[in-house]
Amino acid sequence: MKIRALHGWFGLGLLAASLAFTGAIQAGDTPATALPPIYDESADGTKQIADALALAGKDGKRVLLQFGANWCPWCHKLHSLFHTDKDIAARLKTDYVVVLIDVNKGRNKEVDAKYGHPTRLGLPVLVVLDADGKQLTTKDSGELEEGNHHSPAKVLAFLDKWSPKKLSGQPPSHSAPAEKAEVTINFQGMPLQGFLTFYEGLAGKKVAMATMPRADKILRLKTVRPLTKSEAMVFSEEALKEQAGVTIVHEKDGSLTAIQE
Repeated sequence: MKIRALHGWFGLGLLAASLAFTGAIQAGDTPATALPPIYDESADGTKQIADALALAGKDGKRVLLQFGANWCPWCHKLHSLFHTDKDIAARLKTDYVVVLIDVNKGRNKEVDAKYGHPTRLGLPVLVVLDADGKQLTTKDSGELEEGNHHSPAKVLAFLDKWSPKKLSGQPPSHSAPAEKAEVTINFQGMPLQGFLTFYEGLAGKKVAMATMPRADKILRLKTVRPLTKSEAMVFSEEALKEQAGVTIVHEKDGSLTAIQE
């Protein structure tokens, strides 16, 4: 069960917050008092990310931000899976620098705002950055759940999808479904609206936008080899972020939302 963050005056009342939190924990969840701290509540999230980007640039990795709080049972479940599943742990070690961003009691709210308020999706929530700090995707961890835990296969598939080696020829892990590489992209002046239509074709669903796409944004990109559909979506999302300032958010219900900077 995903835990929603408390906001506004409701979060300021200690008694009310306590009652809300108690009601949010279902049978089978570990009581908050028994959970050891995994988030550094004194850490500056901006500095944490800057340090992680320096490491990522040096080692050719991506940065995985995990927004959460020490009171959040599902944050602990995901953190534990990252360490106890050998395939996931290996993928994180080779391809990612993981940063735990504490957002309890409004901490690091400027970091949350910078990346499009991912905590609106609940906790924990994941954000992937490339080594230059560009936001590649936001992932509602509720989509990775299976019963009372996170699915190792779903988590590994997500990490494989956003691996920096995904488009450089490295084979995906054994848990990732096989796809045919049959998508070729060659756009030398595609308007943003037209490219979003192309992306919707790849995704097989519509992309919601809060504002009209900017007419002055033109995308130019070309693949050097045929891609699978999943690779083409990653490639396209990176191009949208870099060339048009558009981030594709994969919502909990499976829908897609485009947020333009």
